[in-house]
Amino acid sequence: FFFFFFCTMSSSMLSWDYWFGWVTDCFSKHRTKERDTQRSLIVLGIFWFFTGVEYAVILPSAWQFLQNLGATNKIWLSASISSFSFANFVFSPMYGRFADRHSTKTILLISGVFGFVGNLIYLLANDPYTNVEARFIAGMGAAAGSAIFAFIARVSVTPMSMNKNMGAVMTARAVGLIVGPAFNFFLIRVSWKFGNFEIDPYNSPGMLMMIVWVICIICVLLWFKDEPKEELVSNPAPIKPKIRTEQPLLNDSIVSSDSVTDYESDEEEEVVEEPPQCSEFCGLGVSVLLLIQFLNMFNQTAYETFVTPFTQHVFHWNQVNNSLVYMVTAVLAVSVYYAMTKTQHKFGISDRVEILIGIVLQLFGFALFWILPAHSSKELWKFTISSVVFVIGLPFVYIAPALQAKLTSRRTQGFGQGIRRSVMSAAQIIGPLWATISGEYHGSIFWGGMLILTAFSIVIMIVGWKKLFFQMPHTLTSIAQDEEQSLLKNDRNDTSNHGSINLPFD
Repeated sequence: FFFFFFCTMSSSMLSWDYWFGWVTDCFSKHRTKERDTQRSLIVLGIFWFFTGVEYAVILPSAWQFLQNLGATNKIWLSASISSFSFANFVFSPMYGRFADRHSTKTILLISGVFGFVGNLIYLLANDPYTNVEARFIAGMGAAAGSAIFAFIARVSVTPMSMNKNMGAVMTARAVGLIVGPAFNFFLIRVSWKFGNFEIDPYNSPGMLMMIVWVICIICVLLWFKDEPKEELVSNPAPIKPKIRTEQPLLNDSIVSSDSVTDYESDEEEEVVEEPPQCSEFCGLGVSVLLLIQFLNMFNQTAYETFVTPFTQHVFHWNQVNNSLVYMVTAVLAVSVYYAMTKTQHKFGISDRVEILIGIVLQLFGFALFWILPAHSSKELWKFTISSVVFVIGLPFVYIAPALQAKLTSRRTQGFGQGIRRSVMSAAQIIGPLWATISGEYHGSIFWGGMLILTAFSIVIMIVGWKKLFFQMPHTLTSIAQDEEQSLLKNDRNDTSNHGSINLPFD
């Protein structure tokens, strides 16, 4: 199985040639900064891949595990899911700010340890309270997302490369959602006894994730390399090329050749690091993005929490059936995202247009759920059509973290991504609670509420439409592309005597 998910990672995110080149290059003495950066990006992809595996392994069996522990009310399922998200909410800004000032690698290692301990407690849990505590500790590990996306924002050379790098890491998590359910086909057959302790299909996901996080910690120790902090202090602009100003590069920025020359001449000036300004995250554009991401994550987690008891009650599905649903859903999301990125690159579609398309598709999906409710297994087609439309809309909003990174300064990426992760974690807390208290299994109240909230997202999007547009000024874009090409050319010259290597996400 471990061989299987490593093969899936390499075939989905990277080429086989690159995967082989990267493994051999990890032991090479001839290193460059660019190669270290690419290796670190792969480690982040693996880390985020594991978070997807954990989500897909734990969630399909969570309700049945709680029932096995004696839980009879669905509120325990909401508490288990929400405790994971609450830990994210609390620790994401802390991790992000620490990564801004100190080390991303340290955060990754701490997160890996929390993930290991949380899943160990999940394995040993003998009552619902312990299950909730275990998920909270595991959530402390998943809070590293703020540091991960901040690192990607800092090392990305151009806005387009930022989209690619963030998209690749988020795709890695989606691949984890595909691979994760495959493990359940093995875990449902687990029945091991060690004295009075038994590992069964319900707690075995904890054992699997313990092994996974040990692998993740080893990868971070061996192959992740932090960005030098002196570069972060002296280059506070949101993205390359280096600019003296701390303000983001907005769409109405007009840069003449004289001003570019002035920037280049002042490039060596020392810049004193200052604490992040709250006003940077209170602007209309960033505020609208945060609210949209909150509502999008609310939709997703509420849907996921509602679906498992719903399919068990209406369609009489079990753990294997739900695992298949999550697998098919993840495949669909990855396929849509891949087609979307190709389309954006070809036709130059802006980030805000993609986000709006995704919200409209989700609105249409919830409308179908509400208009065409499924009441028996014979009406499975209604549920399927509505779910497909809703899931297709989700990947379009994945571009939001990259757009937020472009609208904020480079030196505050960790803190900014921490705020974003906290906002999304708040949605992950409230969403499952809404799914639990919104009424009967058939969910007319549930789907109606989701429809209203998604319509509200469109209204918010329209209000902040002008502030959500980012366009790299043409002159600076050319400089950044020339710099990127120069770096790649030098890297190829350096490695010409040691075998060629293809760069990922490029």
